[in-house]
Amino acid sequence: MKKYTNIFNAFLGVLLLISVKFINPVCTGSVVLQSGKKMPMRCHYTSIAAMVIAVAVIVLALELYYRKTYLPITFITIGILLFLVPMDTPLSIGVCMKPMDCHLTAAWIKGISLLLILSGCTTFFLKDKNTKIL
Repeated sequence: MKKYTNIFNAFLGVLLLISVKFINPVCTGSVVLQSGKKMPMRCHYTSIAAMVIAVAVIVLALELYYRKTYLPITFITIGILLFLVPMDTPLSIGVCMKPMDCHLTAAWIKGISLLLILSGCTTFFLKDKNTKIL
C-alpha cells in the first residue's frame, strides 16, 4: 500500500509541473528598472523554483518506488518548502502584489503542496510489511 503513495507523489510532481507551465502559467510581464532594463517579475522566479521542486519530487518518488522504500519526513519537508515558495515572506520568492494570473498559480502550488504533506503524513499510519523506512 505504501508503494502507491510514491506513485501518488510522482503524480503530484507531474501535476505541479504541468499546472505551473501549461494550465496556469504565471504572467509574462516585466518590471522596468530605473536604468531602463527590463527584468521579469518575481512570479517568474517562483514558477522556476516550483518546476525544479516538481522535478525533484518526481525523481525522488520514482526512485523510492523502485527501491520499495519511503521517506515520509522528506515529502512533508518538501511540501512545507513548496508551500512557502509563493508566499511573501523573507524566506520565499512570492508572487505579484496586484491580483494577476500568478495568484491562481500560487493557489495550485499551495494545494499540491498540502497534498504532498498529507501523503507524507499518511505513510506513518499505513501498514505494509514489504517496505522499509530509511
